[in-house]
Order: sequence, then C-alpha cells, then structure tokens
Amino acid sequence: MAQENWQVDRRRLLHAAVWAAPVIAVTVALPAAAASDGVVLIGASQWDPIEGTGWASFSLSPAPPTRISSSYMSFTVDGISVTALQRSGFSYANWTVNVNADVPPGPTSFGLVLTIPGYTPTIIPMGS
Repeated sequence: MAQENWQVDRRRLLHAAVWAAPVIAVTVALPAAAASDGVVLIGASQWDPIEGTGWASFSLSPAPPTRISSSYMSFTVDGISVTALQRSGFSYANWTVNVNADVPPGPTSFGLVLTIPGYTPTIIPMGS
C-alpha cells in the first residue's frame, strides 16, 4: 500500500474556517429563535354591549413576516364574531380587529383570545 502524504496548508485551513464560521453561527441560532415566543402588546379596545359592536388593537413583537388570520382568534363567551381584521401601517406588527355580537345586545364584557403561532397566548379584555 502506498502511504499518502497529507500536508495542511495554513491558508486553506484559515480560508475554510472563515467560511464555515457564519454557517455554524446561523445553524446554532436557528433553533433558539424558533423556540422563543414573540410578544403580543395590547393596545386600546372598546365594546358597546347595547349595540353589540367593538374593536381592539394590538401589536406583535417581533412583527410576523406575513399577514395573520382571524382563525387565531376566539372569545371567552359564545355569540361573538370577528367582522374585520386589518393591519395598521405598512408592517405586519400593528393590527385592529372589529368584533360584533351575533345577536345584539351583547355581553357586558368578555375576552378576545389571541393564539397566534410563535407568540405568547394573550387575552384582550373587552368591555367593563
């Protein structure tokens, strides 16, 4: 058997290490970022139980990369529906949701439950 003579060139070794370092850093950081929860910041809200209409605003930090869905919203009482969900501004960070009682008048108070993937579940109080 012929014996191979391997010689390590310091420049090649340094070049490979420099190119590998960012890949290793990103690979290590990805699971940590995926496991961390974003935060829902509650803004203002208003509920008129006689009319059975209201709205709530909230912000997501960090902003999600795309639009969120009303399917991530539920209520602590039956008979309330989301009628509109719109972002405020140009990013996907700030949102306003309009809600209505299915049959007015509505309850005096209830909670709007947000269970958006990647964010801490949050309840926005509606009414008094």
